[in-house]
Amino acid sequence: MYPKRLEALLVAVWPAAMAGDTRAVECARRVLAQQGKYLGIDAEVGPTPPISDNALVTDELAAFRKRYTAVP
Repeated sequence: MYPKRLEALLVAVWPAAMAGDTRAVECARRVLAQQGKYLGIDAEVGPTPPISDNALVTDELAAFRKRYTAVP
């Protein structure tokens, strides 16, 4: 029941928030924060460390380089 209530509140304020109403934006932010707490996805995590060449399998690294290397 609680998640449905939060979703109903979010649906009610979302159009005004998207239109730029700062009070509605704050309200939507609070509802989203409450949903995160309820679902247990509100934990803060640190920055993701960069992936080194040693951490990737050779095939994955080759695929990555092929995908992100500019073609002259």
